[in-house]
Amino acid sequence: MKKTARLLALILILMFCMQALPAYADNPFLSRFQEAEEEAGDDVLTLTEGDYDDGEPQYPNTIEFIDLLEEYDIDYSYSGIDSDGDEGVYIYEDDYTVILYFSEDQELISIRVWYVIEYAEDDLMDVIYACNDLNYSYRFVTLYADESDNTVTASMDVIVREGNSVADIAAEAVAHLENILAEAYEVLGEFDIS
Repeated sequence: MKKTARLLALILILMFCMQALPAYADNPFLSRFQEAEEEAGDDVLTLTEGDYDDGEPQYPNTIEFIDLLEEYDIDYSYSGIDSDGDEGVYIYEDDYTVILYFSEDQELISIRVWYVIEYAEDDLMDVIYACNDLNYSYRFVTLYADESDNTVTASMDVIVREGNSVADIAAEAVAHLENILAEAYEVLGEFDIS
């Protein structure tokens, strides 16, 4: 009984935290939504078609998020369903690409930014310590050094449930991730050799 109560309390806290993420007015990802709304006023926004590399999206969560991206004219591409059964959506930023993987069971969105920085092999331990310090400072996003290619990856997983606004949750998660990346780069930038 105690385990069930603790688990329920943890779930409620996580749900509250995800809803309490600030909107970050200075976030470049969210600011594009705000700019598009201001420009459109009462007019209907012109929708743009995404680049569907591998057919049309199949999962309802993916479709809902892509509709939001198209509504606000945000560049993306759809990569289809991968070998794990996840649908990929790529959002292109100036310095990196945010990839969202929507699970087939519609309960998880895995968000990744590969190649946050590339570091010299000799800097591995310093980069690991820097990532650990950053991970201690931030919630929801994990930064880690990948020894296989000497890069840092940002990772975030978001649980969604039926009845949640997947598009809003995913957009806010991406905005949160981008804010953390902007601050993290101030620390990790000194190791970047790319």
